[in-house]
Amino acid sequence: MKRLLNILAVASVFILLSITACQPGEAPDDIIGGPGGPAYRANFHQQGEENPWPPIKANGVDLGDDTDAAHIAYRDYIETKAGQVRNNIFTVSKPDRNLNHVVVLEVSNIPTYIEVTEARRWYGPGIVKTVLEVEISRQVKPGEYNFEVGVKIDGRDYGSVPCTIKVLE
Repeated sequence: MKRLLNILAVASVFILLSITACQPGEAPDDIIGGPGGPAYRANFHQQGEENPWPPIKANGVDLGDDTDAAHIAYRDYIETKAGQVRNNIFTVSKPDRNLNHVVVLEVSNIPTYIEVTEARRWYGPGIVKTVLEVEISRQVKPGEYNFEVGVKIDGRDYGSVPCTIKVLE
């Protein structure tokens, strides 16, 4: 048992070092697995080591009403170049800490040549994290593009939140 624990400790350090080292082709919003579910690569690094990217901050908004509120944290603004895939973690939390919430995200008003798909999902106490991949075609011209993400929890419509993609030159 002790040997197994040592092997796991060494493997954990190796994985953490390989995750945090900046490699060609990596992006700050690449998704990695963390103890609290999916996380952005820029927000997960080895203590004492310099992070090559600034942290990615999420915008927080409360939806619903006083009797049944939900907190949504997500990136409402993403800058990128055409031909890229960016990630957006939508964290939906409710104070009841129920593990069985059914969360549905509905993307609407998607601009031409931009595709948004669900990549993965993680459940924790009162939290559902959904990773949305935003694929920007090489055909997209520079500019700002807006769409909305509707949030339904357990069949109830909580409204929608805006997202902006700024395509750079």
